Amino acid sequence: MSVGVNLSIQADLGTSPISSIPTVPARVLGFDDIGVTTFIVNAVIALVQIPILRKKYDPILLLQIPVSTVFGLLCSASGTFLKGVTPSAYRDNRLVCIAGIVLVAVGVSTEVATNVTTLAGEGLALSLNKVTPKIKFGYMKVIVDCTLVVIAVIVSFSCLHELYGVREGTLAAAVFVGLIAKQLNKLTVPLADKFFAPPHRKERATEETTSD
Repeated sequence: MSVGVNLSIQADLGTSPISSIPTVPARVLGFDDIGVTTFIVNAVIALVQIPILRKKYDPILLLQIPVSTVFGLLCSASGTFLKGVTPSAYRDNRLVCIAGIVLVAVGVSTEVATNVTTLAGEGLALSLNKVTPKIKFGYMKVIVDCTLVVIAVIVSFSCLHELYGVREGTLAAAVFVGLIAKQLNKLTVPLADKFFAPPHRKERATEETTSD
């Protein structure tokens, strides 16, 4: 996911939704990468889930904070590694952006399928799913990402008095990461159930596959 995020940045068509907010303070503070601000924003999103879930809140969700720490470090590392990726033609920019969107979607689908813990952005979507179960995760992910983009636009104009870090690539990621992850879940969830799930979940997955 961190590689996907930085590919989106290098594509120069706008950052991914989860990084759209950290990008602005990183520029204001003069940081070379978004690792630190990514951690801060993810930690805030993780804590926001407490009032959303209230009595349904499970303290294990606080694992999103150390996971976000690792994600922030990986964003810094992959950002350094990918600095040489500088597409010049708009067509190449779009290809790099698409690669970033797909990688982020693969990461989202995988972390949700493992059912252990997630990054704060996906954790927020899952938490909202619990209070509004009629909306499927893929669509809730789109809603959360679009909301993050709107907040990023507000923060950008407030802090920099211009639109920064949000472009067509950001909007594409906000819409398609969740939709692609939704389709990938058809593959990743059964695989996760097969290899990592407790026996009762494996039996249920086998029964559902047989009935299908």
